[in-house]
Amino acid sequence: MRECYVFHGLDLNTTTRSILKIINLLGSLTKREQEVFTLLKKGQTNSEIASALYISESTVKSHLRSIFRKLGVNKRNEAQLLALQGVNTAGTKAVTG
Repeated sequence: MRECYVFHGLDLNTTTRSILKIINLLGSLTKREQEVFTLLKKGQTNSEIASALYISESTVKSHLRSIFRKLGVNKRNEAQLLALQGVNTAGTKAVTG
């Protein structure tokens, strides 16, 4: 008999599979893409990311296009939503209080 755990109406098996999928996708990012994604998660603009990483804005845009393609999203806010789902670029579930 298969055990099913439900928490606040969520099938944890489905939730776990979704989290593992996101972790796998984030693991496909290069080190530099992970750095850009980390700053994107913090809500920084392209200009702020470029300044923080000592790269041009066009390079930031190039990294973002690659990140979006790998994550299967089309927009900045969709990538940020993945980040807000509780997964960081190290591939561990973030603790929220």
